[in-house]
Amino acid sequence: MIATGMPYPTHKDQQHGSISTDSEVNSHSQITTSAASMSRLAANARAFQSLQQRQASSHGDTTTIRHHPGCRQADGDICTCQVTQSLAKQETFVINCLRASVLMVLVVTATGLAIGVHRYTTETETENFTDHFEHAAHQVIDSFHEVVERNIGSVATMSSLITSYALQANLSFPFVTVPHFEVLGS
Repeated sequence: MIATGMPYPTHKDQQHGSISTDSEVNSHSQITTSAASMSRLAANARAFQSLQQRQASSHGDTTTIRHHPGCRQADGDICTCQVTQSLAKQETFVINCLRASVLMVLVVTATGLAIGVHRYTTETETENFTDHFEHAAHQVIDSFHEVVERNIGSVATMSSLITSYALQANLSFPFVTVPHFEVLGS
């Protein structure tokens, strides 16, 4: 900085040799920055328009960007309002397709799982029922065999008792009467 007696700090311009204050330098740099930002925005808008036209031509439809009544763009410039609306419509369509596909995947997965669980449960329950039924049937048959064997054993014991009594009493069949027959029969 060069001391010039001015109330603001000053800068010496290297190219022109002029002296300016900090506020002048700041406002000049802001204007330069604003102009650079505007030119970058315009370049980005042109690049976006060419990208959209390439996408539209690859999809087979032509996209024309029109200025709406409230737009103050010149004829050669892009109306960013319409571009934004067109982009929003495309994004909304893509998001809705994505939502539908996610919903479809969820429905198919839930249906598949429900059917799988139903089949597994049905097969397991049928297998368990069959096992329990066969076990119960075997128990009934085994108990029936035990009862029949016991009854046959009782009849065989009573028959041998009657035969031994008939031989001891020297009686012939069918005229043998065993004493206390009611006790033996029970």
